[in-house]
Amino acid sequence: MVQVVHLGIRKTGTSTFQRTLQRAQDSGVNIIHGKKSLQKWGNNNPAKKPQDIDFSELEQIFRSGQDRHAIFSYEGLATYDQFVLAGIIKKTLPDARILVSIRGPDSFLRSQYKHHMHNGGFKSAEQFADQYCRGKLSHLLDVETLTKAYDSVGLSNQLTIIPYEWQRDNYDSYLEFMSAFCELDLRKHLPDYQVNKSPDLRFLELVRRFNQTLAAAAPELLKQEEYGTLIRMASMSTAQTPELNYIFEEYYDKLGIEFSPPKVPADLWPDFVAKLQPLRRLERFKPYLSEYGLEPMESDHV
Repeated sequence: MVQVVHLGIRKTGTSTFQRTLQRAQDSGVNIIHGKKSLQKWGNNNPAKKPQDIDFSELEQIFRSGQDRHAIFSYEGLATYDQFVLAGIIKKTLPDARILVSIRGPDSFLRSQYKHHMHNGGFKSAEQFADQYCRGKLSHLLDVETLTKAYDSVGLSNQLTIIPYEWQRDNYDSYLEFMSAFCELDLRKHLPDYQVNKSPDLRFLELVRRFNQTLAAAAPELLKQEEYGTLIRMASMSTAQTPELNYIFEEYYDKLGIEFSPPKVPADLWPDFVAKLQPLRRLERFKPYLSEYGLEPMESDHV
């Protein structure tokens, strides 16, 4: 029986993957899908409070997959100390296949910034990028530390890192790989969903200004789940319906709205690139190295 531990990261198709696993389980496929138990554990043990984390409960969750077809997928796992996590996997699921999906820094920031707006945020693109890059993103894209962590417990040969850009550009090939990796035909259980296209970037600036106004006038509204749902629906509508976006054009012009997407600050790029260096050796990343700020290996030029 194969066991898979999918660490994330967020914004790389994790939700679709997890919904697919849930549909497979609901249709009678005999697998353990550990998202709910892992998410509950993560909510009770936030990574930002390392001194209070109960890793013994995480061990119990992983042990439940021993001698079973088990797939533990939770994007929050990527936020924890990977040396600790590697040791737990080695102890509880020593033969597990470990999967990490990552995404180019600037592309990740754009997606996360949209999420920020949908949840009532109103930071400017520049403010958001600076804060997020100096905090969470620097850790999430630290591939160098990730590889060292699993190498330290002899699991490096079981660690697979794949680019989000692969599923973006060749979803059929990605599904074929994931089905083989999980020993489960994912194509049979894909959820029905609309492709999440990006809205006109100026719409995000319109939302930011609206959120900012609400924060001053009715801050309680920003905290309501219904508000986030409303903004997400409006965002999807402008992306899917050209006629609706055309109506907003008038407001963009009247308000003088221009928008530059968030990008990794120039002074942080060297640190990001240093942490991403191991990707240069991975075949699947070769078509996408420029999106990670990386140059091909010298041997690739021969």
